[in-house]
Amino acid sequence: MTTVAPRRMLLSRPAVERLAGLAGTAAPWSTEPTPAPPDPPALAPELRDALEVLAAPELLVDVDVAVGSDRVRAWHRFARGRVTALATAGGRVELCWYDDDLWRLELARAVTVTTPPASAEPPPGPIDLPFELLLGTGEAVRLERDDVFGELMGRYGAGLDAAGVRRLHTGSLGRLRAVVSGVGSSGAHRVGWVSWSLFADGWRALTPYTSGCVAMVRVHPVDPPRLGVEVARLMTTVLS
Repeated sequence: MTTVAPRRMLLSRPAVERLAGLAGTAAPWSTEPTPAPPDPPALAPELRDALEVLAAPELLVDVDVAVGSDRVRAWHRFARGRVTALATAGGRVELCWYDDDLWRLELARAVTVTTPPASAEPPPGPIDLPFELLLGTGEAVRLERDDVFGELMGRYGAGLDAAGVRRLHTGSLGRLRAVVSGVGSSGAHRVGWVSWSLFADGWRALTPYTSGCVAMVRVHPVDPPRLGVEVARLMTTVLS
């Protein structure tokens, strides 16, 4: 079976909104669909199929990437083995559609970024720390409260390198948030998410888990192709 490359179109936001209106749905950034014109134009069959996925998806994946002052948002919609995606590209929007066997490559493309120059020193390899410590030290660093940072490390950070924990907050160059949502077999709406931070040496995932009764986070290196793996894992959970 021959793999067909993704089809891409660069459009203005109003043009995307009009196309979404033809499909009877709203663009992801709108709450109401744009009314379709009284005499709608004829659409190519593959574009009509892409719009049908956009209008009635089985799974929604929203990706938000910010690096420095740059921000890219992408909305992926999956149904019946097909994906339709919209992504901001400066002042225009990329409309793209493809078979789901290319989804992992497209998700990796969304988070393949250039690290800003003169980057701060990244934290050491994988770090496991209590979720409360991650939040508390982040706020202490933001407020320049070294006394609070030291107290939190003394209370929750046994065995952790304080300088490494500090670099988790001072060395971050960007972030990724991906939200996966859909309706499971029980009829309940379910949501999962992926959270990454960008450092000088690449992306680090923030993976929550529980140790005993303590909510923990593992901050560990990941490559862009890993996003597709995580989305597939959450897809199975959300739709089950």
